[in-house]
Amino acid sequence: MKFILAQSTHNGKRITNEDYAAFKVTPSWTCLALADGLGGHMLGATAAQLIIDKIIDEAPLMANQINLNITSGVAQLIASAYLHYQKVIADQYDNQDARTTLAMCWINSQSWCAAFIGDSRIYHLSPYQPLWRTLDHSLVQLWVLNQQLNENKMSQHRLQHVILNSINIYHPATPEINAHPTLQVGEGILICSDGLWENTSDLEINKLLTSPHPQTALDDLVQKAFESGGPYCDNITGLFIKRIDSL
Repeated sequence: MKFILAQSTHNGKRITNEDYAAFKVTPSWTCLALADGLGGHMLGATAAQLIIDKIIDEAPLMANQINLNITSGVAQLIASAYLHYQKVIADQYDNQDARTTLAMCWINSQSWCAAFIGDSRIYHLSPYQPLWRTLDHSLVQLWVLNQQLNENKMSQHRLQHVILNSINIYHPATPEINAHPTLQVGEGILICSDGLWENTSDLEINKLLTSPHPQTALDDLVQKAFESGGPYCDNITGLFIKRIDSL
C-alpha cells in the first residue's frame, strides 16, 4: 500500500501549541496519532507528547498483535501508552493534573481502525461514500445526538469545550474504537484537533481528497481555520493520509 501524507499545525492565537501529532509508516502497517493537551489543566502539552511518543515507539513492538486483532490490539497499545503517561506524571510531575485528547488510526491491508478520546476528530474521506467522522466525547455532541442542538451550531456553542472523556491521571483511558474495511485507492483519513474542525466545513475538509497537492491543501485549510478562528483561536493541527495505489 502506498500513501501520500501531509501534516500541518498552527499556534492559532495561543502563545504555545499544545497539539502534538506523529506517524509511523511501514510496508505492512501505518499508525497515525494526534493529541490535544487540554489548556484548562496544567501540563496539557506534556500529556499530549507523552501519549503520542509512546504510541509511536510501541507500535512496532505490538504490530503483529494489532494486525491479528486490530481493535483489541489498538486498545492494548493505548493502554500501554496510558500506563507510561501515568508513571511519568506521578514520578516527574507530582501527579499534577495533565489532560489530553487522543485520536489515532491504524491501517493495514485488511482493515483500518479509528480510536479516540475527547473531541479530536477522525474523518474518513472517500469518493465512494459520504464523509464519515468520529462523534466527539463532548457535551454539545451529546445534545446533538439527543436532538437538543442542531449540528451546524455545535462548533460555535459557548459550551463546545466541555469534554466528557479525556486522558487524565484519575481514570484509565477509555477510547472508543471503530474498525472499518481497509482504505481503497483514492480514499483518505484526516485526524485533527478541534481548532481545525471548529473553523472549517465538511465541504472544505472533503476537498483534501481531490487536491493534487495534499500538503499545500492542508496548509491552506489550517490557515483558513486560523483566519476564521477569531481572537481566541485555539491551536490548529491536521494529519492527512491518502492511499494512492493498490497492493
